[in-house]
Amino acid sequence: MPSTPMCRSSVEDAPIKSTHAACIIRIDDHLVVLRKKAQSHFSLPDVAVNHSPSPACELHRATFSATGFNVHVTHILGESAVTDTTYFNCQLAGNFDSSTTSFPTPYWSQDKTSAIFAKDPFTLTRFEWHNSDELVTVLDMFNQSTEKHHDNHRVE
Repeated sequence: MPSTPMCRSSVEDAPIKSTHAACIIRIDDHLVVLRKKAQSHFSLPDVAVNHSPSPACELHRATFSATGFNVHVTHILGESAVTDTTYFNCQLAGNFDSSTTSFPTPYWSQDKTSAIFAKDPFTLTRFEWHNSDELVTVLDMFNQSTEKHHDNHRVE
């Protein structure tokens, strides 16, 4: 795997209460989702938080590792007690629009990630989602998210 880009985060380096963190990456009216190996369901780029001083940087690294996307973690959107997850707004680097709906899986993550998509989240059903109890929360977080591309580009 190429070296992970420097952590891009505007979030205070305060620990979070949740044991997981997930990126809400918006491209126009689409949400970046992935399929992990041996799963047929969609999920978000995420990480188990080790309660380090910077969960946002942990999430940045995990998102890059799974997708090849260099994201800027801008702020916390909310938390879910059901899934014990903190959701972060993550802005995608580069010039993307919703005309691209699938992305190649980077060679270094092919043992963990089988596919990466940009989907209209409101067309997804709970049966397509990895944790069906999470989908309503994800839709709420998507509605709160913002999209603003920054200047760095995806590493392939």
